[in-house]
Amino acid sequence: MKGGYALLIELDNDLVLNVKRKEFLLRRGFYLYSGSALSGLECRVKRHMRNFKKKNPITNLKETDLIKHHWHIDYLIPSAASMAIVYWECQFRTECLLVNFLKEEGAEPIRGFGNTDCKSKCGGHLLKCDTGNISETINLIRPFLKKMKLQEYVMFQSSTSIGNINT
Repeated sequence: MKGGYALLIELDNDLVLNVKRKEFLLRRGFYLYSGSALSGLECRVKRHMRNFKKKNPITNLKETDLIKHHWHIDYLIPSAASMAIVYWECQFRTECLLVNFLKEEGAEPIRGFGNTDCKSKCGGHLLKCDTGNISETINLIRPFLKKMKLQEYVMFQSSTSIGNINT
């Protein structure tokens, strides 16, 4: 399956994240990471979910059990207090389209995060969202998906600040 996805991430504390010789200061709150997987969407979604699950202290895993850092987002997921994934099938890249849509709605891109191969100069594929829970963050994406005529699928990995899901 080919398609796009959004990771909805809650940080319950401020975080200084060192990623491949860059430092990002991320404030407590809700973030959205926009990505595409045009060869293996299911594997990409499962990988991100597995990385979140493995960081959970209840599983008693060691740091060496975590998934190897390949993308910028791999450095952030282990710090998430809660996470959800919204994904959709499509035959084209949607990450920059979603980022630009959300910037118009007031979301702030984290400059240089997750877009090292981006040619559209959208600013960053991680955005800080002015929302109060994961559900509100998901609702930011829905007008974009409707406009693009894309069917959403939602997966949750934690419920600390999920809120009410409006489908």
